[in-house]
Amino acid sequence: MSQTLAPPVSDALSGSDRTPSRWVCVRLNRVAQESVWQPFRWELASIEHCPSPDEARSGRTQTLHGSDELGQWAAAVCEVTLYPDEAEGYVLNLTTDSPSWFVHFRLDEAAGDSAQPDIRLVTLSYNEAGRLMDASERVEVLPIDRATGHWLASYAERFFVPEPKKRQRPASFRPAGGRGPE
Repeated sequence: MSQTLAPPVSDALSGSDRTPSRWVCVRLNRVAQESVWQPFRWELASIEHCPSPDEARSGRTQTLHGSDELGQWAAAVCEVTLYPDEAEGYVLNLTTDSPSWFVHFRLDEAAGDSAQPDIRLVTLSYNEAGRLMDASERVEVLPIDRATGHWLASYAERFFVPEPKKRQRPASFRPAGGRGPE
């Protein structure tokens, strides 16, 4: 099987080629659960591609809240932008068993049972999601669709530069205890 490689990346790429973006609509549903401490949780229900909204500011719109036959929901239109310095995170995401969207949102914990989520960020970078989780932020995941996978893979292929392999020290330079049997 032959692989086609993208042309080499040059510094002459326009800003939109180096940092392409797409708009998605994110929906969270409030799901009841049997727990004394938390009677509900917010679950990522869907992410769908959508046209760029006119009212979008700073990459996301205001989180809207409502209810329908499925119960309470929260939704926002968010811009997903790919960055060259996150290419390793995209590759890590693509090489997992289930490549995913990562959605970061916050709840106003002081509001108790009436807490509504505020969707802050949607990313495809495994590393960026990991940094958020390391900071004890809430991140939900949902598998990506095939079209998003192709878009992400073509971008990662253009910008990912693997770290060079480290040179092995010859045995004669290792400490005496680490050379083997004597």
